[in-house]
Amino acid sequence: MLFTHIYIDNFFSFEQASLDLTYQRPILYSTIDGEWLYQRPKFYIKKVCILSGANASGKTSLGAILNFVQNFVASREYPDSILREHIYHKDKTAQIRVEFATTRSYRLHRLQLDFLPKQAQIAFTYAQVAIGINDSVSKVRKRLDDIWQSQSAIRNTRFISSYQHKKYAFALSELFDELKKEVHSGWLYVFSNNESSQNIEAVQSVINPRVLKAVLTTFDKSIVDVLASRDDAGDNGFSIKFGNHDSVLMNLHGKITNPERLSKGTFDAIVVAEFVSRIMQDRKLAIEHTSDTYYLDEKMAFAHSELEQAILNLIIEKLRFNSQFFYTTHNYDILEMNLPIHSYVFLKKDGEYSQFVQPEKIFRKNDRKLLNYVKNDLFRTLPDTTAIDELLD
Repeated sequence: MLFTHIYIDNFFSFEQASLDLTYQRPILYSTIDGEWLYQRPKFYIKKVCILSGANASGKTSLGAILNFVQNFVASREYPDSILREHIYHKDKTAQIRVEFATTRSYRLHRLQLDFLPKQAQIAFTYAQVAIGINDSVSKVRKRLDDIWQSQSAIRNTRFISSYQHKKYAFALSELFDELKKEVHSGWLYVFSNNESSQNIEAVQSVINPRVLKAVLTTFDKSIVDVLASRDDAGDNGFSIKFGNHDSVLMNLHGKITNPERLSKGTFDAIVVAEFVSRIMQDRKLAIEHTSDTYYLDEKMAFAHSELEQAILNLIIEKLRFNSQFFYTTHNYDILEMNLPIHSYVFLKKDGEYSQFVQPEKIFRKNDRKLLNYVKNDLFRTLPDTTAIDELLD
């Protein structure tokens, strides 16, 4: 599934927050290839989303919500309590409305989940519509809106779905059976607290030795080599060699025997190497009609700007068709990368509530340099340091 729009209300600090993950017109000489639905060249979907904002503005929270939606759609038994505990006002309904495209039969779906207050129930609303070969996003959304507002939309636990202008009634469990046929996707979320999530059906990712060595020796100059280690059963991990002849053993999936030997930045570099390895692995194993979501949250906060940009360029280059990459950062230098303006999303807080700011909706041209606008707080995303400044008195 490829996310095209998300609306969040009363989860974490989001209040009626809306994020559009499509764009209206193609970018000449874009540095990101394949920003459209495979075999639907006029259906433009953002392939890269760089999320920037102050602390506690919602960057990690967005990843948690997207990850919940994908798990929930893939397995109706996925516990909603995981997200319910993050309802902001417990006495009010919390809502997620997500729109996503699937490529098995090329459809645009809209699913709304209403978490009712003081009840262990979720109210459902669902609709979907076909995406034609030459359809734009706006055309498909217009048809989807018509279904959504009519009696053809699926509501609560009994619903109607529209296929070839015929209406069929399904039980709630059958909705998820239908969705699972459409949703052939993989995902990998790596969060700042070192938690990660990937779909169970995905092929277990294994760190690429070449990637691991290149990343570690670049991030940490005290590391001089990375060698594969073996036992009687074959390859079992890696030996990370330091210039002072120390070494650290790591298994094939990134678990380290003595992690205290590594700096925070080097430890995060291993996570980044595993993340890049998964993207490269998925590219080689690309299956028609599948899609992938990758979310990397604050894992290069300790890296030099040039290193961070180099890794981002590598990831973007290795992304295959029908994939989306979300990346959160505090580093303003990332705004200087040669990416389309619609690839950047800022998060701001108005009082206690978080909102998305999309610069392409403010600037109609793609040649704007965002860094100066951010530093001058045009988007109102800079943290308010008044309370700290008052301590200077």
